[in-house]
Amino acid sequence: MKYIIFVTLGFLAACATVSESYNQGIEGKTVWLEGDRMPGPDQELPDPSEVSREVVITPLVKMDELPALSDGLYPDLPVNPVATVESDENGVFRVGLPPGRYSVFTKEDNGYFASSFDSEGNVNPVEVPENDYSEITIEINYKAVF
Repeated sequence: MKYIIFVTLGFLAACATVSESYNQGIEGKTVWLEGDRMPGPDQELPDPSEVSREVVITPLVKMDELPALSDGLYPDLPVNPVATVESDENGVFRVGLPPGRYSVFTKEDNGYFASSFDSEGNVNPVEVPENDYSEITIEINYKAVF
């Protein structure tokens, strides 16, 4: 039992150090969209809702590395996360990272979500420059129709 507590405390300390030891990283917002999002005459689309989510940052992942979608979510990730952070009740998050290119997912009840891809097939890519934070908005829209 003492070993488990020691390992857990060490892991938490390591996670805290990741965010605090860099002066660059990713910051942004998580928002939720659902329902009919098709524009039409006399139809006003509601604004996205700010939501709290676990944001999972991994080394850059290509589309062909991901498992098949299940209800709009990936059941697993092909690589281990380099960082995770919880967005607050307003959807705001910030995590320190070394400079580089990363993929960003949200953790949902039944898997991981990402819907953005670049022309090279990279999943929700974000580049972290030296001494700066990249800003993103993650639209969680797997229950929306466009």
